[in-house]
Amino acid sequence: MNNKLKFEIKTKRLVIRPLVTTDYEAWKTAWDQIEEQLNEWDFHPDKYPITSINEFKKILSKQGQQLRADEFYFFAVFLKKTGELIGSVSLMDVSRGIFQNGYLGYYVFNPFWGNGYAFEACKSLINFGFKKLNLHRIEAAINPRNRRSIMLARKLRLKKEGFSPRLLYRHGTWEDFTKYAATCEDFGIKWRE
Repeated sequence: MNNKLKFEIKTKRLVIRPLVTTDYEAWKTAWDQIEEQLNEWDFHPDKYPITSINEFKKILSKQGQQLRADEFYFFAVFLKKTGELIGSVSLMDVSRGIFQNGYLGYYVFNPFWGNGYAFEACKSLINFGFKKLNLHRIEAAINPRNRRSIMLARKLRLKKEGFSPRLLYRHGTWEDFTKYAATCEDFGIKWRE
């Protein structure tokens, strides 16, 4: 991994970057503003993941280690205009060697749904993954019932590749997922060794 690589992405409406310690209040505010759980993939307002600044710092430390190890790239998504934290995007389980692959993950806090932020953030992260991280392939595993994520994958030009039964363990059970993916060539980007 290139240590000089800039880990901040700016779009028309968003700033996408790793969290830093001074983001704690924005993080806390974002979780406090979650409305009731709107679907089974939405966060539950009572499941606030971090309760103290010290826990937040531990999470940041782990994210920094994973980023430096070229394994996991977690980016917070902020509104450029207001500085509000509205969600995150990530490239997870990065594999190098003969794979050059990463898995796309994302969420937008529900008060901000319906504005196209997930598309804008994911599209930018896919470009970052192909152009800056030199990934050849980016995949997304989506539960077949999650119609909004399937629509997003299609809009991002990820192609449906197949069905994976009992792929991920979630909420006490193994769940089925459908795989969507794209290679850099699908986006007109030549992969470089």
